[in-house]
Amino acid sequence: MTQISNQLQKLFSDIDGLIAITREDIELVKKANHEQITNNNLEKEIFIRRFESNKELLNQKLLTLTNENPDKTLEELLSKDEQEALFEFKNRLRKLHILNRDYARFVGVLNEFFSSLAAAVIPMKSDGYITSRPQPASFLRVSA
Repeated sequence: MTQISNQLQKLFSDIDGLIAITREDIELVKKANHEQITNNNLEKEIFIRRFESNKELLNQKLLTLTNENPDKTLEELLSKDEQEALFEFKNRLRKLHILNRDYARFVGVLNEFFSSLAAAVIPMKSDGYITSRPQPASFLRVSA
């Protein structure tokens, strides 16, 4: 296995881990299990840092390869398996992007719901672009 293939396999592992966690997060949002989502965020950060590092190493290897062979295209320099692996890398990134977009939609809807619920329970004072909550004494008055 070449260095490039090896690096792509590491990236596949990172992306697959992120995909699995994101799928789990979508299910957790549906179940309102926010504590586990917070724990998953820590794990995601580890995957993301590792992914960024592995992606940088892949970029360096590809750049070195093209610099050593300036008269050839990347397609000519890579084996058929490496080309297919790069294509698969792109597909997995696309899949992760779609899952993250779906997750963001769930989170956005929930954020809007809880914001509107909070605004209905706690009156907000709006001065142009600035929205502020009144002090507790100003909205909780007792009439005797």
